[in-house]
Amino acid sequence: MREFVFDLVYEETAGPLQQLLTDATGVSSTAIGGCIDAKEFWRLERFEGDEDGVDNLTNAGQRELLAVEQITPAGCEGAVHREVLKQTDAGCELYYHLRDIGNCESVPTLAVEYIDPDVLFELKRSQNRETWTVMMETDDGVGLFYDALQVSLQDGIRFEFDHIGQASKRRTGLFARKNLPAEQREALVEAVGRGYYEKPRQITLEELSTELDCPRSTLSYRLRSAESRLAKSFATGTQQTAFESFPQTPEQQGET
Repeated sequence: MREFVFDLVYEETAGPLQQLLTDATGVSSTAIGGCIDAKEFWRLERFEGDEDGVDNLTNAGQRELLAVEQITPAGCEGAVHREVLKQTDAGCELYYHLRDIGNCESVPTLAVEYIDPDVLFELKRSQNRETWTVMMETDDGVGLFYDALQVSLQDGIRFEFDHIGQASKRRTGLFARKNLPAEQREALVEAVGRGYYEKPRQITLEELSTELDCPRSTLSYRLRSAESRLAKSFATGTQQTAFESFPQTPEQQGET
């Protein structure tokens, strides 16, 4: 397993997270995410800092959330679904489902285009700096990804290379995908893909169970079990279990 680590530094302004929060609240974050398909992504992100700033995150609109993703001058298009997994006075933990992303480039979209859909991302944000770790099975396409980043970055964002090398044992474990039973992972993938977690929901549990030819009670149990494991693992800080367990695309499911 390989990793590509680099920083994006916002030279003249605060980073997009701080811009969303409108002032220097001191909020920082750590996150991990992955690809569902070329224009659809997920991310789990833990924020720490000022309570008012955290409230802004949970109340931000689509346009503001999409602006956090973009690294080009063009404004991103798409939809962002957000779930609050945990919230305290000191921070919050959010799940993001981003879909129909278009009209702009971001680190995830470029990585999927030039490396492989089967990549994972770690991200740390603080003030005007983002530290990205792109995890992949081989270095194939990394050179093209590197070049595409250089071309795509808008003025005022500086790229700082850190390293390309062997991923740590902890990060290698993220690709195991074995902690969540296959039937729970499949139920989550289908539920996300068909809009069950959108607000308002695009499909009911009854309709989803009919489409999947799965008893309603069984489907409900699988979803609740998967959600509980994911949320508890992330909330208690055991990120590896939570992130190994997150749903993959149907093609990736066949690998387990």
